[in-house]
Amino acid sequence: MIEWNKMKEEDVRVVQQIVQRAQEMRPEVDATVLGMDLNAAQITTPMDLQALLEADDYQFAHDVFGVHRHINRLTGEVEHFVPRFAISH
Repeated sequence: MIEWNKMKEEDVRVVQQIVQRAQEMRPEVDATVLGMDLNAAQITTPMDLQALLEADDYQFAHDVFGVHRHINRLTGEVEHFVPRFAISH
């Protein structure tokens, strides 16, 4: 189960900006689903969202659409994929 209450308010705002940029690249991707995917991933696999937002198109697309493709929507875990902007602990 995804613990949505763990999402930080400032991260939600940056995710919204990331989704807007992603929509410009791939308008066919559902913004609501992508936003939920990125929020869930941020809870389980924290990323430097500001750096991701500011990344070049290649790095940005790799992480955003990689998370979108590899997220387990039941657990929020990113499976078989490591985002480049993941924060290692």
